[in-house]
Amino acid sequence: MKKQKHRILLVFSLVILLMMTACASNSAPPPAAPQSSEATDSTASEPQSEKWEPTRPVNIVVTASAGGMTDSVTRAMAKGMEASLGTNVQVVNMPGGSGQIATEYVLQQPLDGYNILGMSSDLHALPVLSDFKYTSSDFECCVVMSAKGVLSVPSESPYQNIEQLIEAAKGGNLKAAASQAGSIWGVKLVNFMDITGVELNKISYEGSAPSQVAALSGEVDMVLTGLSEQRDYILGGKLRPLAMIEKESVELEGYGIIPSLADLYPEMANMILPMQWVGLAFPADMPQNITDAYYAAFETALKSPEVSELSDTLGVPVVGLYGDEARELLTKLDSVTAWALYDSSIATTDPSTLGIPRP
Repeated sequence: MKKQKHRILLVFSLVILLMMTACASNSAPPPAAPQSSEATDSTASEPQSEKWEPTRPVNIVVTASAGGMTDSVTRAMAKGMEASLGTNVQVVNMPGGSGQIATEYVLQQPLDGYNILGMSSDLHALPVLSDFKYTSSDFECCVVMSAKGVLSVPSESPYQNIEQLIEAAKGGNLKAAASQAGSIWGVKLVNFMDITGVELNKISYEGSAPSQVAALSGEVDMVLTGLSEQRDYILGGKLRPLAMIEKESVELEGYGIIPSLADLYPEMANMILPMQWVGLAFPADMPQNITDAYYAAFETALKSPEVSELSDTLGVPVVGLYGDEARELLTKLDSVTAWALYDSSIATTDPSTLGIPRP
């Protein structure tokens, strides 16, 4: 079984290389503002070749709760997009269902450009982990930033390193916090258990921020979220990072080296799932003039002070891919992620039934 996993998951390293090369507020969304019949008729009759100029605020519906990386990146992009779109861009958090609730909400809205998504690489796992049958080919995406997962414990924890935690976890009584089962951090936690052979009492939260609060309060023994999301807690001495759930260790300025899980299990390195990306998306069948307007807005926002400052604050690079480049990358990640989850028995849905080819 492990040989099969190695063959399938060996491609993860290639996907990460591809990504590196390509780079060289918790409430239901407000109801759509009522439109006059004149405005409705105007929108319906507007030629798609004309430039789209929104006449009211645009909503970005975020798949996660406020305070995490997906939310922070979305808010930075929203601010940077306003000048290009010529209107206010509002951020609405709609967590739940590993991103499925927000995604399906946006898909149910009219294709008028007024509702798009703030999302993450949860998109690649959802089709084989739930009844969500959409893949990245159903969306136009903008990959804004990437992130790496880290497993940490509260500073008062008795576990000083990952080996001690793994030994203690063999008893099956330790509690671990991560976001929902289909989210990238939820999947990575299962990936960690699969690689190490330990059983953890996994407790799901609606995003990284509440997951980290659970660890800080002592509600759980450990937490797995993004390093950029934990950075201030680590540097402030509130969380102790034990291992990057990635293929490479990381040197965190002001702290030191955080070892990789691959350092401890080198023979299992190719089983480690790829890093997370966060960004924006909207349905692929959006009218071309609206798509063009968003492409222009993405380009402006990616170069904005808000996104640059967030990149520096989080200590993560701006990837900045959209259009054909993003489509090529995300199609490969669809394939790699879905089949990795299926071959390791984390997912039960055969990716081929969804038209996702094996890597």
